[in-house]
Amino acid sequence: MEPIPHPAASRRDFLAASAALLATGPLAGRASANPPAANATAADGSIVIAHLTDVHVQPELRAQEGLAACLEHVHGLTRRPDLILGGGDMVMDVFATDRSRADLLRKCLADGFKGCTIPVRHCVGNHDIYGWNRERSKTTGDEADWGKKWALETFGLETAAYSFDHGAWHFIALDGVQTDGGKGYLARIDDAQLAWLKADLAAVPAGRPVLVWSHIPVLTATVITGDAGSEKDGKLAISNAEMHADAARIHRTLAGSGKVRLCLSGHIHLVDRIDVDGVSYVCDGAVSGAWWKGPHVPKETPSRCVEGYGTVELRPDGSFTHEYRDFGWKA
Repeated sequence: MEPIPHPAASRRDFLAASAALLATGPLAGRASANPPAANATAADGSIVIAHLTDVHVQPELRAQEGLAACLEHVHGLTRRPDLILGGGDMVMDVFATDRSRADLLRKCLADGFKGCTIPVRHCVGNHDIYGWNRERSKTTGDEADWGKKWALETFGLETAAYSFDHGAWHFIALDGVQTDGGKGYLARIDDAQLAWLKADLAAVPAGRPVLVWSHIPVLTATVITGDAGSEKDGKLAISNAEMHADAARIHRTLAGSGKVRLCLSGHIHLVDRIDVDGVSYVCDGAVSGAWWKGPHVPKETPSRCVEGYGTVELRPDGSFTHEYRDFGWKA
């Protein structure tokens, strides 16, 4: 395998040198009719996944060392996961950074996963989208990898929304981060993606359970319990950058299919679980905690979440067991 070039190298040189790594290595996530087989499917047909979200890798604050410690912990589990789901925000930020910083963060991420021997699939987070804040990123929008294209190239994806089968389960990655037309973003899926989601679910054979994952939660209570500013003018206020603005119609689609059992997310850096209409919505905490500054402790709330990741044992009958794991990191 060719070495990853120094971040000062051109984007073309970088992509040429890292193509093999992204196509076959642990960052590979391209939708395929023949996804990698489970490493060690149990006799009962169950598989285990590790959900690593909000890694926010960067050269500062020992973040690369922290990612390595997390992956070492994952590989050292008594039952090694069959699959890792990257939950988005894998890099600290390319949303509002220039080209040289974006190249550096891509290298940090690729280097961090080099020793991983478990297949990895990704969804796209807001921090993984290059240049949407044009003023701070010094981009024009005409760059070949501008926007989500940067994330797709980095993660080895053809599209940000995709699906595949693994073991007895069907997996669907949602593309839930949309531009607000300015310097920020909001959480929702457009009508075309909703139509694709409905068609994909309809094509899943009866009896095959489905796991959906997205970066920003479709549904979570952490936007209320973890945010002291959730009341405005005497009314409940939930930012549409914190939870899906179209949560109701997505939920109707997921629950109405009768096939979706679990919906995973991150983004909030806190843990919760909501069970409604046969669908469990699990929000996992961040690998980075408070962006590698220690556990995430939102102001003026009792919430606290250490650096960690989720594991889920998925059984063929659609049942599952979730656990949030502290990998022992000390900032």
